[in-house]
Amino acid sequence: MPSCSSDEHLANNLSYFLIRKITTFREEIDNQKLPINDAVVMSADTTLEGQPLIKLASATQDEVRDIIIKSPSKSCELDPLPIYLLNEVLEYLLPWITAIINKSLVESNSC
Repeated sequence: MPSCSSDEHLANNLSYFLIRKITTFREEIDNQKLPINDAVVMSADTTLEGQPLIKLASATQDEVRDIIIKSPSKSCELDPLPIYLLNEVLEYLLPWITAIINKSLVESNSC
């Protein structure tokens, strides 16, 4: 962390940095002349065909394991659990991680 005279000063500096970063990012996006794909643009009167997604299927431990194992091993110091460490203890945490994912899927359906 950069040195600051107070926590408030540090928080303000971080806030200003993030505001500048977001503003710059938005300006760069606005300045890009990207072709508009008709398939992506939908108006309010667009009718979608097919069945609506009503229920999400539960994830299995095998699916969750495969996704985690295939994830890049990059991490930063802000990650609460680096990927290399997660992979070392994956079999112990896998039931819990899968349960959290499935609980999230169930609760997202009830909104």
